[in-house]
Amino acid sequence: MLSRQRICKAPANLAVEVWIPDGGTVVHKNEFIRQVAKDSGVPQTVVAQVLGSAVRVVARSLIAGQKVVWTGFGTFEMRTRSKRQGINPQTRQRIMIDATQTPGFTASSTFKERVIDQQQGENGVAAPPRPVRPTSAAHTSNLDPALLAGTTEDSANPINDGNL
Repeated sequence: MLSRQRICKAPANLAVEVWIPDGGTVVHKNEFIRQVAKDSGVPQTVVAQVLGSAVRVVARSLIAGQKVVWTGFGTFEMRTRSKRQGINPQTRQRIMIDATQTPGFTASSTFKERVIDQQQGENGVAAPPRPVRPTSAAHTSNLDPALLAGTTEDSANPINDGNL
């Protein structure tokens, strides 16, 4: 369920509103840095520097026309918005809006599954186990057969400890 919340003290007709989950909050940059520092045991100043550097690297890569793939998290890429018709809000006249490029992010299926599983676990709803994705014989020949027989994706991935 989503609720609408005002995020500034402007008159109601000018206020900017965002939709957030009921009972949820928005985690801003400083709070995010605090949480990462606490979770990792690294000082907040270092976390802030690393986060800033990561954002700059992603931006430079996108500017250079590269796609940034962060396995287990998602993909950053430039997306093209087609030329389209719009309406000038001051004159109500139809106008043509040129094609533009905008940065976009797509969460990986692994990340989505982990978030949904965690969310369902908090709500008391048990999520059914997901089967291991099929892989080619070349990739499975050096794996333990016990891992391939009816295990879930999370338990078959030694990198994924199940914690977000």
